[in-house]
Amino acid sequence: MRLIIRSNWGYATYTEMMELEAYGTPVGTADTRGSVSGVYSTNYNLLKLIQTGHRVEGCYDWG
Repeated sequence: MRLIIRSNWGYATYTEMMELEAYGTPVGTADTRGSVSGVYSTNYNLLKLIQTGHRVEGCYDWG
């Protein structure tokens, strides 16, 4: 699955997405890229992601 955010209505500081849930049946071959688990630096704060199989969960480290 690919998610592309095309606009944030002109807000210069950041783009925020609160939640995304996707359901369905995989088609084609599985992606061979590695896990996205890790801690990422953003202009909002640190973003922590944990990938378990096809499931990805995460949160910002804010306060």
